[in-house]
Amino acid sequence: MTLTPTQARTEEPPPYTATGPALVPVESLETPDLLAQVANLETLHDCRDLLGVLRELSRPKRRRVEVALELARRIAEAEVLRESEPVRNSEHVHRFLSLKVAALEHEVFGAIFLDGRNRVIHVETLFRGTLASCHVHPREILRQVIHFAARGIVLYHNHPSGNPAPSRDDRDITQKIQTALHALGVRVLDHLILGDRRRYYSFADNGDIT
Repeated sequence: MTLTPTQARTEEPPPYTATGPALVPVESLETPDLLAQVANLETLHDCRDLLGVLRELSRPKRRRVEVALELARRIAEAEVLRESEPVRNSEHVHRFLSLKVAALEHEVFGAIFLDGRNRVIHVETLFRGTLASCHVHPREILRQVIHFAARGIVLYHNHPSGNPAPSRDDRDITQKIQTALHALGVRVLDHLILGDRRRYYSFADNGDIT
């Protein structure tokens, strides 16, 4: 789903502000309580506390929950892409991305493409890897930035291990992408690494985005 930017690119975008590291886990729920809550989901906020315990379920029970969460993910994605409000911080981004990639057992790397007002133009997972790695090619990100005429992006990927702490490779690829996009006048606002139990690492919140 793609939105066409309507604001002039000369306007100053609202600030993307740091919200502070968010690495605090939530309490696990018993499986019957979890399934009951999923069955009665009404809003995106209701989903947030359920995502972290999904990986703890047995495979048959997990599959039942995944069906409900897939529906919630699609609703959330549609809501995010319809919003006229700009992306403002890592918590805003995480609410959407956690629904999109929290339950994956393989690593993926993607980007949220933004217009000149930091509003979402397009969201796409660009690379898929194994349990331990995902080979990222900056040239593909450049190609997509040009295709969507994006003025900013938020990078994201997941760590199937559950630990969102960035590796040296994560830092290196972030720097390479920043350098490549700087020549086009495109800002990397953030890079989020998603772990388990609602844990994530934001490069912007931790001062790693320059």
